[in-house]
Amino acid sequence: PNNFRYLEPDIVDALPFITPQLLEKFNVSPTWGRQFWCLLHRALIANFRSVHGTVLRCAITLIVMLFGSALYYRTPPNGYQSLQKSYGVSYFLVTFCFLESIQNMILLFPEERAIYLREQASSLYSCSPYFVSKIIAELPLHLITPIVALLFTFWLWGLNNVNYYNFFILLANLECVYLVSSGYGLLITTIFEDRKLIVAVYAIATDFIMLLSGFYVSLSGLPAGITFLQYLSALKYGFGISIINELQDSSVKMEKVDPSGSVSLVNSKEILDSIDINV
Repeated sequence: PNNFRYLEPDIVDALPFITPQLLEKFNVSPTWGRQFWCLLHRALIANFRSVHGTVLRCAITLIVMLFGSALYYRTPPNGYQSLQKSYGVSYFLVTFCFLESIQNMILLFPEERAIYLREQASSLYSCSPYFVSKIIAELPLHLITPIVALLFTFWLWGLNNVNYYNFFILLANLECVYLVSSGYGLLITTIFEDRKLIVAVYAIATDFIMLLSGFYVSLSGLPAGITFLQYLSALKYGFGISIINELQDSSVKMEKVDPSGSVSLVNSKEILDSIDINV
């Protein structure tokens, strides 16, 4: 026992008779990196065992996108209907990723809360390696949904593909919205323990985030006292980047009627300049 404190952390982890109380007594604990890798390995195994959930998530995404295809497939390339489609598609895609991600997260952590608290009380690991490993383990699953959604809709819905990088900008934007939204869900589930309270807070929080996206109302017209709230909304940035990517250099044109009654065509750049988007 006198030499126990000098054992390497990897050896300590491998000895089955060593208890958390014994580790605490001799002031020996696994390193942060060792805790992280063990927790990451456990989380990845749990994800692979529940692969049916990933398959179901992809199937639901395909069904929703197929329904959206029936709405947007034959939209005229120019005019107000085209502009309405650009607005609707941009907002729909980021909102779908936002809601899909936050719902998955608020359903995941409450199931593991009891296990986490018990292991935390036993000093098996600290807080930071658990949450970092959980986020990284969920990362492959978070990447799947935006990829499936965009591959199925980008060309079928006639989104802006004037430049080769339009697809990758939109994909990166959706991935960022998905990851940030999972952080919202994780924050809610760590603050509140009761499931009913989590659902209630989730509904209120998502309403505020969606209202502050810039889709329903111009954010420049917000009262001075609540202007700062817009910067807490991931949808503000997601929707703004999506609509800029959709309209910039696109072939969308609209008719503009001057006060004199003359009709002129307005291109996508002029349309984009007239939109109050600040990202």
